[in-house]
Amino acid sequence: MRDTQNRETKDLVRKRNEKNNRVKEIKNLLIELTHLRQVENESVKSLKDQRRVAQTKMKDAKQRLDNSKEDKKLEREYFQLRKKQDELHQQVMQSAVDAQSTHDQILVEQKRMDKTRDRANSLHKNSVKSKAIADDYHRIFISLINRKSALVDIVNKIREEEE
Repeated sequence: MRDTQNRETKDLVRKRNEKNNRVKEIKNLLIELTHLRQVENESVKSLKDQRRVAQTKMKDAKQRLDNSKEDKKLEREYFQLRKKQDELHQQVMQSAVDAQSTHDQILVEQKRMDKTRDRANSLHKNSVKSKAIADDYHRIFISLINRKSALVDIVNKIREEEE
C-alpha cells in the first residue's frame, strides 16, 4: 500500500511539474506577445501621425486647387496626396487589426495559463495529500515491524524460560 501510494505521489508531482513548466512556457509567450502588441500599437500611432500630415497637405492642396481654377500641376499633387492618405489609412486600419488580433491572443493565452496554473495547484494539493497518506502507511508499517519484533522477543524469552 505504501509503495502504491508513493508511486501515486510521484506521478502527481510529475504531472504538477509538467503543468508548471507549461505555465512558464505560456508566460514567455505572453511576454513576446505583449512586446509584439506594443510594437504594433506604436506602428498604429506612427501611421496615424503620418496620415494626419498627409490629410493636412491634401486639404491644403485642395484649397489651392479650388482657388486656382484648373492648374494641372496642383491637380496632380492633390490626387497624389489623396492616394498617399488613402494608403496610409489602409495601413492604419490593418495595423490596428493586427494589434487587436495580438491583444485577443494575449487574452486567450492568459486564460489558458490561469487554467494550467489552477490545474498545477490542484495537482500540488493532491500530491501533498497523497504524500501524507504514504507517510501514514509508512508509520503504520514501522509500528507493525516494531510490534512484531517485540512479540518475537517475548516469544523467544518465554522459550528461553521454558527450557
